[in-house]
Amino acid sequence: MKRLLFFMFLLLSIPAFSQPEKDALLAKDSESVLERLKFMHYLDEVGMEYWKMENNEIRETSDETFPYYFSSKIIKNNPASSIDIKEYLGFNFKEFVPITWKDFLYAAYNKNMLSLIELTDKYGYLSADRLKKYTADDKIMDGNVIFAVRTNKYDKQLKKMLKHECKLGNISLKEYESFNFFLQRKNALTKQDIAELEKNTGKKAIFVHKQ
Repeated sequence: MKRLLFFMFLLLSIPAFSQPEKDALLAKDSESVLERLKFMHYLDEVGMEYWKMENNEIRETSDETFPYYFSSKIIKNNPASSIDIKEYLGFNFKEFVPITWKDFLYAAYNKNMLSLIELTDKYGYLSADRLKKYTADDKIMDGNVIFAVRTNKYDKQLKKMLKHECKLGNISLKEYESFNFFLQRKNALTKQDIAELEKNTGKKAIFVHKQ
């Protein structure tokens, strides 16, 4: 029992990284962090192609050819050479196993949210203001990854984490409010949601992938 209590004391005594330490770590890892964020936004953008389709009938038809589209377009256009899309999404299949758009959308959402939590925990929230010193690219891919299809699986964790980051000043109040708006939505964002989000934040909430 004494050993167990001592072990628990050691665990509780290990401090988390302070903000200056997280800033230093971000400076060291900035290249890989920027690539990871660019990749996450790419999956986000690709997902919008599904919602741009005119109706459910077209979406259902597109599911029939999605395995080919996934291999010939989504994988081919991957902007992050160091990240394997199939491995990232947890898809363990040969080229033409019949997966659907929604399989992809929900897998991408779950992995992007886990990545957002992991990156924020390690570096603090990755706002454009914090990242701009590490890149000359005007279109900075920050941590504000808004996906058109979502679940509430990570909502509680995200709310707690983002509230803490807002207090630290790593995320602006406006961006914090946009995330809260996103987390209040149901399982899919509507066009009205997107318009309101863009109006409140003063920037595009979702960038549409150009092929």
